[in-house]
Amino acid sequence: MIQWNWDILEEQIAPRMRTLNQVHIPELEPMPNYRGSLMLNSVLIAKLPTKHHKLFSIFIRRVQVATDHYRAAIDPIRQFSHELEAQKFGLYITALNNLEICVLNAHIASCCGNSLLNLIGQRPSYTNNDGSDYDRLRRLNNRIKHFNEDIVAGTDINTPMWITNDGLSCIDCDLSFDELHEILNCAVTDCEGFSEGYFKDIMDLRNPASNIPAEGL
Repeated sequence: MIQWNWDILEEQIAPRMRTLNQVHIPELEPMPNYRGSLMLNSVLIAKLPTKHHKLFSIFIRRVQVATDHYRAAIDPIRQFSHELEAQKFGLYITALNNLEICVLNAHIASCCGNSLLNLIGQRPSYTNNDGSDYDRLRRLNNRIKHFNEDIVAGTDINTPMWITNDGLSCIDCDLSFDELHEILNCAVTDCEGFSEGYFKDIMDLRNPASNIPAEGL
C-alpha cells in the first residue's frame, strides 16, 4: 500500500485532511415523502395559492436533496477518520462531494423559507452578514458557487470547502456539523408543516371535530 505524504494529499485534495482523527457528524433520520403529501393534499384538500405552492414545492425538494446527501456523507467521512493512517482519500472525496451538494440545496431551501416569511409579513430567519448559522451556510454556498472566480484569480486553495473534525470550513467562515444538522432538522419540520400541518389546519377549520390526519403518500 502506498503511504502518501500528507502535504501532497492536502495540496491536491483539501486542507487539514491529516487532522481528521475525531470527526463528529450527527446522524440524521431519513426524510419522509413530504413531496408526495404536498401533491396529494393540494389536490384532495385545498388548492394552494400559486406563489405558496411554488415555494412549498421548491423548499421540500431542496430539503430532500440536502438531507439525502448529508446522510450519504456520514459513513464515508467516519470511515476515513477511523482509518486515518490508511489514507483512504476516495472516502474523503465522496463525503466532500456530498456535503457540497447538501450545502447548495440547504441554502436554496433557506432562501425559499425567507421568501415564504416575507409573503406572510414576518421577519426573515437571517440577513446577509449577520454571522448566524444560516448566514455562514450562505457563505459556504457562495464559495462553492463562485469557486470558478477563485480559480481565475489564481487561488492557492484546491477546494472551495473542506471538512474539519467539527464541521465545514472555507476561506471566510466555519459551520459546525451540529449547526448544519440543526438547520436540516428544522427544515424537515417545516416540510411537515407545509405538506401536512397546513392542510390539517384547513380541515380543522372546516370541521373542528375532525381528527383525520392530512397525511399523503
